[in-house]
Amino acid sequence: MRPHVLLLGLTVLATVAACGGEPSPKSADSAPKSAPTTTAAIRSKPGTVRRSALQETIAGGLGGFLQHVEFSDEPVMRQGQFVGFRVARLYPEDYWTGVDLRAGDVVSKVNGMPIERPEQALVAFRSLAGAKEILVDVERDGQKRQLRVPIEE
Repeated sequence: MRPHVLLLGLTVLATVAACGGEPSPKSADSAPKSAPTTTAAIRSKPGTVRRSALQETIAGGLGGFLQHVEFSDEPVMRQGQFVGFRVARLYPEDYWTGVDLRAGDVVSKVNGMPIERPEQALVAFRSLAGAKEILVDVERDGQKRQLRVPIEE
């Protein structure tokens, strides 16, 4: 698995949960038929994620989740410094209903943790199991913002 795909997958994992699967097909048509495609399976309130669904995703690894997102091939850099990873596409659309992440967003941190290197991303991924909420630092249209996703017990 390419490190930038692993890293970006961690950032948006904060917003939805998916069942296990194999990594990273590049089109919605190739997503596994068993993966949930509606928000009802993962959230009881818009903009939240259920703890049970999050734990299932963590237990299953990133493969299933990565079937719902595509990222640019290269990290965003400025003056030789890592800025983040750009979301290229989110699919299918109903999977992302109520989630404030968009194509074009540049994700830099998850719960305050850097995601530039694979080992950092792995630590951030594992930390989601005990988090009370998920905070995703993004840059959108040149403006920094923080997406907040509460975790329902």
